[in-house]
Amino acid sequence: RGAKLFELDILSTYDNKYVAAHYWENYKEMTDYSSINDRLRRRRPLTEKEFSSRHIYKQFTPLNMERINQWFGEHPDAILITDKINSPKQFTGKGGFAFKDRLIMELFSWEAVDEALKENIIPMPSENLIAETENIESKLKELGIVYIAVSIDYARANKELFRRLKEQGIKTYVFLLHYKVEDDEKYVWENMDYIYGMYADNFDLAVSLR
Repeated sequence: RGAKLFELDILSTYDNKYVAAHYWENYKEMTDYSSINDRLRRRRPLTEKEFSSRHIYKQFTPLNMERINQWFGEHPDAILITDKINSPKQFTGKGGFAFKDRLIMELFSWEAVDEALKENIIPMPSENLIAETENIESKLKELGIVYIAVSIDYARANKELFRRLKEQGIKTYVFLLHYKVEDDEKYVWENMDYIYGMYADNFDLAVSLR
């Protein structure tokens, strides 16, 4: 379909390996792992071996870092956007993501943003930084930030800010679509002219352009 940017939530396993999953409790439910283990351990991270030993919904292969790197190696025009993880240097170090030049990391502290910049990784400050920082426009300009990520509700409540940022070349992506029935990809496409892009679950560009 021509998609180039792919977002993965990244978690650390019990033995400190990186894998793609949203939350451990959620992952265990999708793989029926929680049904065969002591429920008191449901929040404990799995080891990489445990993570890879089952299929998601009994049909999909889970993504450990080896499989993530293999897929991006086979698709040299694909770009990874990360969520959850806040350690740029560690994530791209030994055993981590192998394609630093095709990586955008959503980050949750200015320390992590600075670390990403020093490592030549593109940072994407998340909503907590945008909302909590005074003179955010100056801060983003000072650091040369190109991408930011915020929820659709926060963007809608601060339209003028995001219009100004868009005029300055800062690309805002919105997430948390589908929490409300009306907040889907079509709504963003047709109504949020101050937003550059979105975290889309189901979006057919050809249909939207008709």
